[in-house]
Amino acid sequence: MSASNPLSQNFLLLWRLSKVSRPGNRSPEQGLTIMECLVAILLIGLTVAMVTPPLLIATATRVQNRRAEQAIQLAQDEIDRINTLVQQGNHESQRLPAVVNAANLKTVGPPTGLANQLKTTRRDGAACPPGSPFNGASRYTNQQIPVNQAIPIDVDGDCRPEFFMQIFRTRGTLLQAELDEPPNEQRPARFEVGIRVYSYPLAQPNLGALNPQPEPAPLLISDRQSRKQSENPMVVVYKQMIWGEQADVVCESVSKSIDTCPQ
Repeated sequence: MSASNPLSQNFLLLWRLSKVSRPGNRSPEQGLTIMECLVAILLIGLTVAMVTPPLLIATATRVQNRRAEQAIQLAQDEIDRINTLVQQGNHESQRLPAVVNAANLKTVGPPTGLANQLKTTRRDGAACPPGSPFNGASRYTNQQIPVNQAIPIDVDGDCRPEFFMQIFRTRGTLLQAELDEPPNEQRPARFEVGIRVYSYPLAQPNLGALNPQPEPAPLLISDRQSRKQSENPMVVVYKQMIWGEQADVVCESVSKSIDTCPQ
């Protein structure tokens, strides 16, 4: 501890005064002097002052890391769900995310509102019980949601969303056999999915004014991080889906043109 530090100087001064105030013939059974008590209080205060900030930062970091892990897992779960449908051949258009007319999914705008549905971990009954914040909202069961809306997500079952998620996709490529099917039953051979997961507490108040070109917000403990997450998603994922069991899809992937593949 440097003597040039004001706290250190005060501590040393009080310690010297306590030594001076102690009589030379003082009994060893006599209690502490007032000065010694002040020194002890100062020492405790210094210890608390030095220990508290690191503890607060460590706690905030754990909470933030936990939220980031949850957001990443939500996006990955949705990717896995869609990929499973594709690989099983059950990916009719009506079971997939809404289509956007954009060649580059990064140019798709952010959500401007929330769907009247809730994705929740509650196992039974309605999405939320009477009196809860989302009472009246239906349970989200992977329905197709308009591109400009997002799905509130409750990860701990208390009907208070921690996140909301925007999901969309490109129209993709259709094989010749699928062109003869009704539009809602057509299964694209290849398409791209976009998923953005936002912090509900930070970004929900800014719905309608979110960053028009969303980029992932940095996951740091700072005021700047909070401002970024109030305008940008925590997680952004763009993933290409390929119906890989179809010979036509394999041929198209290699030749880059469905016209050169045998029909």
